[in-house]
Amino acid sequence: MCVVLLVAAAGGIIYTQTGTALEESTENEMTQSTALQANTVVEWVDRTQEKTRYISASDRVVDGDHSNVAEYLRAEQQDSSAAIAGIHLYDTTDHRVLASTVDGAPEVDYRTAGVEWATDGLSFENPGETRVTHPYNDPATETESVAFVSQVPDASDRASARWTGVALTPL
Repeated sequence: MCVVLLVAAAGGIIYTQTGTALEESTENEMTQSTALQANTVVEWVDRTQEKTRYISASDRVVDGDHSNVAEYLRAEQQDSSAAIAGIHLYDTTDHRVLASTVDGAPEVDYRTAGVEWATDGLSFENPGETRVTHPYNDPATETESVAFVSQVPDASDRASARWTGVALTPL
């Protein structure tokens, strides 16, 4: 009887220690996985902001020839990740898309569609800043999107904006 109690006690101790070790190991793996995913998102946001500033400051966008700009934006979208639903050059004075990678985008009225950044406007503290909007349903791409917006240098009436379909973003 003592042997049975001793074996049962040893088994209980081993079971408890194994359960605790397994729980700690799982918690550590989940913490590492979460940190890795967060770092991936931060890196993606940083790259997208940098690419947005690069496009806004490019000679072809600053030049303002809309046919050249549309061609350039299409080339930049092809060189970007699949998560880019569209790239638009938006005139904040006339509230319209001047050039885009999305067919029909110049005919879309973002303010009438109730898109927050178009109805509330965009403000930049400095020309090199990139703004990231709240998620919205983009009426031109018909995707749930987040816009990365950067002001075109020396052109306060235009903003180059990237619409990135969050649902399409591979993380």
